[in-house]
Amino acid sequence: MSALKAYRPTQQKYTRFAYCDEEEALCLKEYEYKRKQNNTPEDMFIQIDIPLTLVHQFELMKNAGFKTFEVLYQNCGTVIIRAEK
Repeated sequence: MSALKAYRPTQQKYTRFAYCDEEEALCLKEYEYKRKQNNTPEDMFIQIDIPLTLVHQFELMKNAGFKTFEVLYQNCGTVIIRAEK
């Protein structure tokens, strides 16, 4: 069995999508605030989940080389997307 098939994550990470541009902007401001409050240098990587709108998520996926996108399920900010490269 390959290592990939044997791998079983113990946690699942769910990413929520922003409902609108205003929510996305608010989340980005919160991200900037947290970096400033903690004196985090710009060149230091930190993980803070910033929900994006579905349109912006598709733009990022397109830039990453995905050719097709399909929303399989959507309930509020939870979205399941099928995409192909």
